[in-house]
Amino acid sequence: MEELMTTEEVAKFLRVSAKTVVEWAQKGELASAEIGGELRFQRADIKAWVKSKMFRYPKKDVSSLKFKTLITADRIVILDKISKKELFDKMINILSETPFVKNSSELYTAIYEREDLMSTGIGLNLGIPHVRLKTVKDMAVAIALVRDGIENYESLDSEPVKLVFMIIARDDQHAQHLKFLSQLSTVLKDDDFRSALLNCTDAESIYKLLCGGEC
Repeated sequence: MEELMTTEEVAKFLRVSAKTVVEWAQKGELASAEIGGELRFQRADIKAWVKSKMFRYPKKDVSSLKFKTLITADRIVILDKISKKELFDKMINILSETPFVKNSSELYTAIYEREDLMSTGIGLNLGIPHVRLKTVKDMAVAIALVRDGIENYESLDSEPVKLVFMIIARDDQHAQHLKFLSQLSTVLKDDDFRSALLNCTDAESIYKLLCGGEC
């Protein structure tokens, strides 16, 4: 008889939250059956699903984003649950540890002042906080995937934000900064590409997706 797995066992196996497993089951992404009022999954189905996700990168041209020069895998974090402030603080700290930031306190202030003006939640589960500062040496990006979503992000469509790109640039990089924001927004509005990012289980997978599968 095929081994059955509980929601918690599948969550541990896939390294995601139990809530995410239930959501995937409800959407039909994961085959499941309700037994005794609880969801059950066949281990073979889960393994087959994982195999189908491996090394499959959407055919999306992301070369214009030049992510190879803007991000490294260690600047990408995957979390189950976190508040907006906790996440911003974490991402600011990540960027502050790079050679591109001269003044972490100034970056902290600028990020929150920008957010106070208007939420950077643009809809579609996306958040893109961004600033330009004289004390930043060059453009850099930090990325966070929050599986359970951030409810209090105040996104334009009122939906939880799950994918956050924090972007910093030097004060005189205005044109480069705007061009990158425009290109990034266009790429992320592609449903298949965005879904692939949201379904990544590790930082390396996100990094490869953003580099066109060639990093």
